[in-house]
Amino acid sequence: MFPNNALRVVLWVVCLSSVVANFVVFISRLKNEIPVMRKLFTSTVSTNQNTFLLNLAVTDFAMGLYLLAIGLADVIFGNEYFLFALGWKKGILCKIFGFIVFLSNVVSLLILTLVSIERFFAIVFPFGNIRFGPNLTVKICLMIWVVGGIMALTPIILSEYVQQALVFLIFVWVCHLFLFLKYWVMKF
Repeated sequence: MFPNNALRVVLWVVCLSSVVANFVVFISRLKNEIPVMRKLFTSTVSTNQNTFLLNLAVTDFAMGLYLLAIGLADVIFGNEYFLFALGWKKGILCKIFGFIVFLSNVVSLLILTLVSIERFFAIVFPFGNIRFGPNLTVKICLMIWVVGGIMALTPIILSEYVQQALVFLIFVWVCHLFLFLKYWVMKF
């Protein structure tokens, strides 16, 4: 699958460091979230930050698992991947790992957006009433996971015909957007 060994080494280093490091982060942050564990381990880190870091650790851990699957596919198929490519792309494992990587990316992006919004309110309104409480943060994070799951399931559920139609519509929309931007830039 990979043309040279340098890419294989980088893949395995990133994969293993992602899985191990995010597992450690998850466990270390989880102890601050469980009341029994909180009594055993004292921490000054806020609950919101722990919630954000827990969610990001899970998404990055999932990405590490995806990289592990790619690395194992490289070990199994090697330079003969092209012989099995069509079967892999149509198979259930490709769909599962596609779901995992899509979910991981979307949830990670939305959690980072939530962190930015929370920090924005904390900086712009330092003494104001606009605050994310721990319960609200958990509810928003759960909503993000649900939205990410729906977005990740959509390509799997839709038929190939609908997928091609959506790709065509997105292509047309992007072309029109670029034409509009070109016209708008040339106007000024």
